[in-house]
Amino acid sequence: YTFYMEIPTPKLISDPIHGMIDVRPVLPIVETREFQALGYKSQLGVVPLVYAAATHTRKAHCIGAYHAAKMLCRGWLDWGMITPEEAVAVPVYALIHDIGHYPLSHVTEALFPISHDERGIGIVKKLKPQIEACNVNFDLVLSLADHSNPLYLAVHDKNLGAEKLDYLERDGRATITDRPVGIDYLREHIYWLGNCLAIDEKAVDSSKDCQDFYAKMFKNVYLRRGAVIGQRHLQKNVYLLLKSGEVNVTDLAEMYDFELFSRLRSSKDPKVKEMFEDFLHRNLFKEAVVIRYADFVDTEHTAGKDKSVIGLDHHTMERIANSKNLSDYNQEALLEIEAKIAMAVGLKPEDVLIVTIVSPDRFKTQDIQIVTGNGRLASLKDRYPGHFHDLAETAKSYTAFRVCAKQENRAKLSQKADLIKNIILESI
Repeated sequence: YTFYMEIPTPKLISDPIHGMIDVRPVLPIVETREFQALGYKSQLGVVPLVYAAATHTRKAHCIGAYHAAKMLCRGWLDWGMITPEEAVAVPVYALIHDIGHYPLSHVTEALFPISHDERGIGIVKKLKPQIEACNVNFDLVLSLADHSNPLYLAVHDKNLGAEKLDYLERDGRATITDRPVGIDYLREHIYWLGNCLAIDEKAVDSSKDCQDFYAKMFKNVYLRRGAVIGQRHLQKNVYLLLKSGEVNVTDLAEMYDFELFSRLRSSKDPKVKEMFEDFLHRNLFKEAVVIRYADFVDTEHTAGKDKSVIGLDHHTMERIANSKNLSDYNQEALLEIEAKIAMAVGLKPEDVLIVTIVSPDRFKTQDIQIVTGNGRLASLKDRYPGHFHDLAETAKSYTAFRVCAKQENRAKLSQKADLIKNIILESI
């Protein structure tokens, strides 16, 4: 006898973090234009300026987050923490959690009226037929995407979310060639308690290691001097392109990274084109005046450099970090301040670049709930206040507000550091 049977063979993607990932259950979503677009958006924006291998995409990260969430939900389902319907919806949300990202990810996000998460909700609604084709409850996925359902934390929790742990490991391997100690062990000891995530008592040390690694990544990768200067350089470049009228915000939102680069390089505005050529050839701005927490002034290397470092008290640094005028979300204000500084030192506005304190809220380490041996909940922060204090101090050590110039103009800024400091403080 010959027996014929249609076998749903897996659709495997080879992933450097998780190995082979089968995307057949979500193929209708993966094959959409909206999801495939994530393959042309850099996960780490301009970090490849510093780490040449950091070229992975939002698509790779989302597929990794999908797999991680699927493994997490498999255990929760076995333990009765979630329903079968939730067990398939959460990985789908993980797959599309970044679907709303703009070109170059966070580099350009400040130029748009809504966040990538808000934009993503609209795209998720458009993908209703494809989501339902995966035999998933669309309304449940939507409730995760708009964060009205607390189960979204399975993907999005700042400490333990599936996507957080994926990008932490993925970014770490592509940059500092390292990964959080005990991350695999931690993944096996994360629980869903109905409205929040918690870890098993056994995984306390692993969770602390992951938080330490996150701080290490901020210091050495996400907020690395060359990376944040390059990011601000390109961000200003794109904003000037918008001001030229050659591109509008609606068109920009739909662009891939390479399309944006093409528009910048072919711009009819000579300032836009020249600024982008400088970016391409890594002729970036250099630090001239750096404002830091007073306790960490000595972390800057100034020997042989035209650079001045100014230390300020905690209260003043907090005011700078939270000032609406000194934020990437207020590009016009930054241009005005740059022009004011340029005039004060005898330069042109385009010769000065302000690099703001990026997203200060992201520096703050969040608490983790612990399921103790007697079944009660405990707070990691209450148990280890010194650990959280150390992380806060580490965050202060890499927090800096920078005023930059090209190498040939650094001295003009550095020599008038006090004047520039006063302009910055008056702008708060």
